[in-house]
Amino acid sequence: MPVTGQRSTDRHGEAPLTGTPEEEAAPAEVRILAIANQKGGVGKTTTTVNLGASLAELGHRVLIVDLDPQGNATTGLGINYRVLDSTMYDVMLSGLPIDDCIEPTEVKGLFVAPASLDLAGAEVELVSSFNRESSWHGRWTTSPINMSTS
Repeated sequence: MPVTGQRSTDRHGEAPLTGTPEEEAAPAEVRILAIANQKGGVGKTTTTVNLGASLAELGHRVLIVDLDPQGNATTGLGINYRVLDSTMYDVMLSGLPIDDCIEPTEVKGLFVAPASLDLAGAEVELVSSFNRESSWHGRWTTSPINMSTS
């Protein structure tokens, strides 16, 4: 059985990426959407999960980055963050590349960078961190994220 975070195929038994290696390495267009609102209970998570699943069903590769300590997007996509080796907390505070925490979902083409309860303490830890703004340099890649091995 493969180790979590090191799958070469998705839960459908297929490689999660389709097309030629050239198409996978250089997507024609990358779009980043952020769904945010300071008020709770306005449907941010529901909108994110449904929009992501809909785009994946249309054939797009979608990565949902869950930064909410409650992790409702993560669990809503069928991922149990309690059994994972790494989450967005590790990306934010330990310097882990985001590629290393991406998990496939039951929907072909839909991936999640999962949240965990540890994120609740991330703000406190980052406030006391010296030069915290510069520590993010290089953690977010401008090249396509490799979702074939997650």
